[in-house]
Amino acid sequence: MLYTAAMIAELGKVPVAAVRAWQRRGWLAPVEVEHGLARFDFAQVTVARTLARLFQAGIKPAALAKRLAEIAAHFPHVVRPLEELTFLVDGGHLLVRQGDEILEPRGQLRIDFDAFAAEENSEPVVLSPLLTAARVLGSRES
Repeated sequence: MLYTAAMIAELGKVPVAAVRAWQRRGWLAPVEVEHGLARFDFAQVTVARTLARLFQAGIKPAALAKRLAEIAAHFPHVVRPLEELTFLVDGGHLLVRQGDEILEPRGQLRIDFDAFAAEENSEPVVLSPLLTAARVLGSRES
């Protein structure tokens, strides 16, 4: 099944204009465009879900673009950060989780002194699409 920008917007509870802006920025890549209508596969829907959660957590597109550029410079092994990394938002700042470590987009380790308090406060965590899929598939196998 393929998804249109309107379908993705409805799933992510974001404006259609936001989905189209993500496409223009190259954060979403349609698998086909027919008569000017872009269609996205499920992998891109999961990226859109990550973007929607970041958007809802208060991360602006310009700030995200800057942070993704920093990630590209400091994490050269990461090809598609929105697909490969897990993000969290702390006080309006975008952070990257790799394993048990929390890093700033520039690669600086952030020591999580408030890990237990954050769990109690339910701070927004945005999982990477790959981790989300692995968790979903893993729970289906149980």
